[in-house]
Formats: sequence, structure tokens, C-alpha cells
Amino acid sequence: MLRSTVALLSLLAFCSPTFSDTLILSDNLQLKYEDPKLIAHTEDTLILKYQDWSLMHELVNPRTFYPRIDLSGVERTFLRSIFYSNERKKLPEWLRILSAEQAELFGVGTSNVSQKRVGQAEIVGVLNSQESSSHLYIFEELKIHHLQVNGDNKKFKAVIESIEAR
Repeated sequence: MLRSTVALLSLLAFCSPTFSDTLILSDNLQLKYEDPKLIAHTEDTLILKYQDWSLMHELVNPRTFYPRIDLSGVERTFLRSIFYSNERKKLPEWLRILSAEQAELFGVGTSNVSQKRVGQAEIVGVLNSQESSSHLYIFEELKIHHLQVNGDNKKFKAVIESIEAR
């Protein structure tokens, strides 16, 4: 008994607690991440804080994306239109204007939109190098994820590459 207790205590002394380095986004997707300095969860946002950058994740709620505007039913088209101006033609005029304003706010240009497919999911994002901020949207069949990376181009690309199939 004493021997097993000593062995267990020795094992516990040399083991340090670790966190998973995989964030399960859905049944089909996961995001690999390095150990953050801080993990916080607000009402609907998960925040991973690192020494010199941060990553935030939230599910898009079309009813709360903009105050007093319900995007239900058009949220996919609207969000895609931020990155692809040709998608704006599918929207009412007032949403086209809002989409163009959001694209400008995100710093969307003709050559800075990144795309990736993982299984059936489409990932679209943009890095605003002046702000050292990027926005990624992951379009899945039943939900849309929003990831914001506050960091440089290297971190932005690393986050995109870290999204993979489960």
C-alpha cells in the first residue's frame, strides 16, 4: 500500500496539467492551437490570448451580428459579399451598402482575401495589415464560425492552416 502511494505521488509530482491543443469546432472541423497564456470565455466568444497576439472564436448569430438588423436567411450571402463583391448583387440595396462598408472596415482588397476548403466547409478571410487584425469566416452546412486574429500575417496564415478535418 505504501509503495503504491509513493509511486502515485511521484507520478503526480512529475506530471504537469496540460490543456488540449485541439479546439473542436464542429463534428467535421477542428482547430489546432498552441498553448495560450490565457483562455477566457464570454457569453458567446472564446478568447485565446498569447504573448503578442490573440484569437477569438464565436458562432455567427444572424439576429445579433448588427444591432437592430436581423440577417436571418441572408447571413451566408451577406458575409460572403463582404469578401466577394459580385455576391452583393444578390442583396437588397441597403444590404449592399452595409456589405461594402464592412468590407472597407475589414480592409478587403482585390488581392488580400484568403480561401481554403476543408471537406465541405469553406473558409474565407482577410488580413488588414494596417490594423494587424484579420477576420475569418468558416461556412459549414448548419453554422458559420467567425474567428478574429489580432496579430501579424504569420499568425493569420497559421490559424488558417490549423483548421482541419476531424
